[in-house]
Amino acid sequence: MQSKTFYLCCLVLIVLASAGVGARSHAAGVRAFVSPALVFAQGQVTGEVTAVDAAARRVTIKTAQGEAVTVQLDDDASIKRVPPGATSLAQSAPITFEEIAVGDRLLAGGLLSEDRQSVAARQVLVVSRADLTQKFERDRAEWRRRGIIGSVLGVDAQGKTLKAQVRGQGGVQTMTLTFSDASRLRRYAADSVAYKDTTPSTFEQIKVGDTFRALGNQSVDGAGYQVEEILVGTFRVIPATVVGVEAGSGELKVKQLGRQETLTVVANKDTRTRRLSKELATALAGGPKGAGQEDLQQQVDAMPQVDLGELKAGDMVLLTVTAGENQGRATAIALIAGVEPVLRPLQAQLSANSRQPSYKLGLPEGLSSLGVSLP
Repeated sequence: MQSKTFYLCCLVLIVLASAGVGARSHAAGVRAFVSPALVFAQGQVTGEVTAVDAAARRVTIKTAQGEAVTVQLDDDASIKRVPPGATSLAQSAPITFEEIAVGDRLLAGGLLSEDRQSVAARQVLVVSRADLTQKFERDRAEWRRRGIIGSVLGVDAQGKTLKAQVRGQGGVQTMTLTFSDASRLRRYAADSVAYKDTTPSTFEQIKVGDTFRALGNQSVDGAGYQVEEILVGTFRVIPATVVGVEAGSGELKVKQLGRQETLTVVANKDTRTRRLSKELATALAGGPKGAGQEDLQQQVDAMPQVDLGELKAGDMVLLTVTAGENQGRATAIALIAGVEPVLRPLQAQLSANSRQPSYKLGLPEGLSSLGVSLP
């Protein structure tokens, strides 16, 4: 029964498996190589190039905060291209202004205007869009090859290890995750599973019940895992029945299976949605039969998105929401429709035993991993 519950959790996390890859690769690619002495002594702006005016030697960038900043370069400005992830300017190469293109990531150092909407740049570092795309694909492949998804069962603060339930090609297994001083830890935001919204975290902040996605190396015997990077979040997985839809406002009224209270769920532009085919939902209801996490992810990724306007009262949905303080209202991270074959058996169990919380019932293990994105 525990393994089935875990399966449901893994499925939800997989829905967002690809949402955050680009955010991490593109945002991190410009910062890692910059020597503070080059830029911070003056002022800096970083963002994606949205427009290039060759005649005026001016580019416009969009920052991570969504602000438009004009970067003006004179003839003496230093312009260099660097590869994503470079740690030294020894890896840089001079380029001309004409080689800057829309979609590139750019960091400009110089004199910022008082309103911070323009900069007279003296130094400019550029990561090309093509290089970022290649790194994105390499990072994505690496996380798919060596990454794991799971939930925390126990925390050993002294030994700096986690006991975790993980799903892999061989099915569900218990694994010990080991951390070193070099391990990178980040925590998902309260209302987002995008990498760009994660914040640096510490081992001490990890708690039992957290869901994680980790990159590292598994031990030869398969029981251990050395963590290079881990993304951790606290999520609620809610099997529910739709009671009302307000598509215009992006709100959904649902009743969690086994409960009478109505929950208001808000879906926004970042909510990942999928509608499972009848064949896939029926197969998942019977368990993955040896399928690995990657196989399940590929199958779910291939399913079509669902619009709130397509849902109607009586439909069953599987929701992933962040564990906020307001128990009557939540923002949806992931929404999966077409899950009747999976949830109807659960509904029958609740009808037979109304005192049994739905969290304790036999849900297909792994379904909740449809909510956590690849970095």
